[in-house]
Amino acid sequence: MATNQYADGNVVEYTNTTGSTITSGSGVVVGDMLGVALVDIPDTESGAVAVSGVWKLAATTTAFSQGDKLVFNGTALLAATGPIHGYAYADKGAGVLEGYVCLNPSGA
Repeated sequence: MATNQYADGNVVEYTNTTGSTITSGSGVVVGDMLGVALVDIPDTESGAVAVSGVWKLAATTTAFSQGDKLVFNGTALLAATGPIHGYAYADKGAGVLEGYVCLNPSGA
């Protein structure tokens, strides 16, 4: 059995430097990764951020389809053609303000 595993990679500890509290359930961009705050994280403090799984987050009004590449712009999910944060887990119709994103999928 390998003895060099450091972590399971599903959660990272994140230090908030945004100037305001990040609320639990909010999208958080950590470098090039998208995560979801698991707890409220006050400014200058650290907290747990999930970087895998499927999460419902705010989205722009533009539709996207299951499997589309997505990016999080700091506020909402939107379809992407360049660097991505995840893939659409399900279709989202135009005008719908939430969508499901699969974080850290293989190849993202």
